[in-house]
Amino acid sequence: MKINFLNYVFLGGVSLAMLMFALVSEYIFGYQPCALCIQQRYPHVLIVALCLIIFIGQKKISTIYALNILLIGISVILAFYHVGVENNIFVGPESCSPYDLSNNLDKSPKVLLNEILSKPMISCNLVSWSFLNLSMASWNLILSVILLFCWIFSLRQLIKPYSSSSTSQ
Repeated sequence: MKINFLNYVFLGGVSLAMLMFALVSEYIFGYQPCALCIQQRYPHVLIVALCLIIFIGQKKISTIYALNILLIGISVILAFYHVGVENNIFVGPESCSPYDLSNNLDKSPKVLLNEILSKPMISCNLVSWSFLNLSMASWNLILSVILLFCWIFSLRQLIKPYSSSSTSQ
């Protein structure tokens, strides 16, 4: 019982720490995130919120554990995609690409300026920060895969007593 409490507190805390690291990198150290970087934060925000629901309710809710597995799976997919974009394996979304002027010869300068200014300045395929030669997206992928396996193991531990008691009857 106490181990399940520690599981979701620890796993939710890791997601919270990842979010805090991203925010400190952005607001204190000035590393501007691209559109994919921002999208990668959403699953972790929801995981932290769901862990707070478990904490406040003081109940072991296996549905929330399953939702967290789904959310961290989404985080793995987003991080894998972002790492692929950084390494030119995948083409990034248009919102992450530098503005291409080649197809806009018929537009007025004012329209072009508005379109250029509306696009984000940070390209998703450029690495602005790395540690041990791995980008933030790569670290997010590694940590998200580890968290995915931890959440799955945690859910298995949570439902194990119920499955063993039902088979013994």
